[in-house]
Amino acid sequence: MDSLQRSLLLFIGICLITFGRVYTIDLMSDEMKEDIKWLGDYFQSNNPRLVEGGAIFTNVLKTFEKQESEEKLLLNEILNLYIDIFNNMDNPPENPKLRQSIDHIKIRLGDLKKNAFLDNASLNLKNKLQELWEIKVNDPVVQRKAVFELKPVLLKALDIQKKVHEKMEKKRKRRHARLSQRRTSLMH
Repeated sequence: MDSLQRSLLLFIGICLITFGRVYTIDLMSDEMKEDIKWLGDYFQSNNPRLVEGGAIFTNVLKTFEKQESEEKLLLNEILNLYIDIFNNMDNPPENPKLRQSIDHIKIRLGDLKKNAFLDNASLNLKNKLQELWEIKVNDPVVQRKAVFELKPVLLKALDIQKKVHEKMEKKRKRRHARLSQRRTSLMH
């Protein structure tokens, strides 16, 4: 099994997860569904060996308890990777249907990305993350600045932790109240 087949299997998997929800499946054109099915058949994506090592993209999507902006950022990056994968696929010249399907899917991914996932909040978050990843942690000036900024950063993190805890506590109380109501109604 080559990397092209693995990549295609992952693409089909993400399509099924992304587009497979009952309320969103109708948003995918019949042509797109047909192209995905055709590519899956062409690359034999139902081969059990393709699942070795686990999924790549769907695992990333499941990792976070996501806010919408996080989800948009992750999906935007995943769509970028798919476009890159499809741009790098070797296309046998004797198979114009393969090229047509790949081109159609790339166009749809680009449109989807442009219309749904390129908003200022997601781009701003991505830019801020890139800035953080570029910080030189061995630089003594960076280290001194980090110590200087530690208190407000910790206060912000503690505030978010408190909000998350309060949210979880509210969910627990609602669940407890529902269970108490059920018990009461069963007793009467």
